[in-house]
Amino acid sequence: MNETSNNCMRACVHRNIEDKILQINTILEAFGNAPTSFNSNSSRFAKMIELTFSRVGKITGAKVSVFLLEDSRVLKANAGSFHVFKYVPAGLDAENLLEQHFPRDFNPDKYIDLESFGEKDRNEFGRLRLAFKILGFKPTEMDMIFKVHHPFSIDPS
Repeated sequence: MNETSNNCMRACVHRNIEDKILQINTILEAFGNAPTSFNSNSSRFAKMIELTFSRVGKITGAKVSVFLLEDSRVLKANAGSFHVFKYVPAGLDAENLLEQHFPRDFNPDKYIDLESFGEKDRNEFGRLRLAFKILGFKPTEMDMIFKVHHPFSIDPS
């Protein structure tokens, strides 16, 4: 993560509700978008955001409802999987943290081609981590999410 991101992360505790609502989209897109043969960033979910306002029109809260439209991509570790399945291994690998998030006997070459991940995937992982931070997730909570939300920890054979 670069210095700008680190500085932002230190100040994230003081973010307002509008900033937090905007960050929800970063997370939803990573976990809910996947490439198709027609669109490289196709939404596989629908979302509804209900906002609450004060009497003077200031946003005071939000409720997000998400509806997964296509869950078949969750179980397949391939190029058509949700974006998060590329962002997490690419970002963790770039930070030399990949081994901490996968089982001991895990052989990444059997499941993923880390060389196929690009700078964009690593940057998106940084954006994803920053969004979780802005929303108030602790590093231990983010680590748990990154350990659980990748299909490569499950042996398909």
